[in-house]
Amino acid sequence: MPQRYIKKILDARVYDVAIETPLTEARSLSKRFGNNIMLKREDLQPVFSFKIRGAYNRIAQLSEEQKAKGVICASAGNHAQGVALAAKKLGIKAVIVMPQTTPEIKVRSVRDHGARVVLKGDAFDEAAAHAQELIQKHGYTYIPPYDDPDVIAGQGTVAMESCGSSASRFMPSSSVSVAAADCRHGGLYQVSAPGNQSDWCGAGRLQLSAGGHEGR
Repeated sequence: MPQRYIKKILDARVYDVAIETPLTEARSLSKRFGNNIMLKREDLQPVFSFKIRGAYNRIAQLSEEQKAKGVICASAGNHAQGVALAAKKLGIKAVIVMPQTTPEIKVRSVRDHGARVVLKGDAFDEAAAHAQELIQKHGYTYIPPYDDPDVIAGQGTVAMESCGSSASRFMPSSSVSVAAADCRHGGLYQVSAPGNQSDWCGAGRLQLSAGGHEGR
């Protein structure tokens, strides 16, 4: 991992809104595979996902002028809730563009965090295109779900915590042979990618699992 990213992760502003989540032993899986398998409990975050980390860190870096104009994202998942809560915490206007097919429970969750929801199109690409139109019209700052250094740094605090002092009770750095990451989550994968894990806890290799596009 480039040193600039390590510094950005160490300096990331996430703990104003996120918590350091525990590692919990997956006893059944550990027994099944004859190893010590730990789960990072990001479901305990205020939005039940690690997405709050990257969203908050990105929004916190905005200039005063950008904050005054507000932020926007296109998402039907956890990123939408992360941006909404982060903006609320920082006192910034947030607009979330979601496909019309988004389940009502997700729409309601975003609104409960104080964001304005705009329903547009039947798929993500249509919602994303409309978000760009609103940016051109109102000057909002777009908060991406993963492809951004500050978002990546925010998500990177998951890796930092996983091999930090709280993790050492369960898995000292010399014993970590595999670091697992879910490919669906772009921001999380980018800080756990091949060659990166050794910077945190000396993992011998990276195990990836495939999935859909919940990373948005």
